[in-house]
Amino acid sequence: MNETTVPHRRGFSVTANRKSKAKKISKIINDFTEHSLKNARLLDIGTGNGEISHFLSKEFDVISVDIEDHRNSTEGYMFLITTESLPFPDEYFDVVVSNHVIEHVSDQQLHLSEIARVLKPNGVVYLATPNRLWPWEVHYQVPVLHYLPQQTFMSLLKRIKIYREVLRLITWHQLKKAGQTLF
Repeated sequence: MNETTVPHRRGFSVTANRKSKAKKISKIINDFTEHSLKNARLLDIGTGNGEISHFLSKEFDVISVDIEDHRNSTEGYMFLITTESLPFPDEYFDVVVSNHVIEHVSDQQLHLSEIARVLKPNGVVYLATPNRLWPWEVHYQVPVLHYLPQQTFMSLLKRIKIYREVLRLITWHQLKKAGQTLF
């Protein structure tokens, strides 16, 4: 199924508009640097279906990682299965992309510190995540239940039989505070 044949649903879809998302990521990355990043080394954390890595590989030298392989797009980039601890040397990447990943990891501080560790000085980080304060929770397609404490939210999802995975939603302020000492 390609991006033009994905049925429209309210909220978040992991397969819709991947090319436009990759273009958006690339534009934001390039807007935050004064020099050309053409062929710069880019780490894409949380490959998912691989489409964003594939599109970014047209502009960057992409290495992509995930804890499992769910790719349907595999061309143009190197892929590794790894843990949350990244298997790369310090200051290895010019750009790190973490697109809707941090809410899925078990240790958000480790996720951020690993990004900071592998990023070159003056490198660029693109980190996107749903804001916990947004009224619509995009993973489960429910309103306001995620405002409850996390354990209660997860229990309710199990009770209404839509639970798939633990989410650790955070606010902009929590993310900013967690990253302040690292970046």
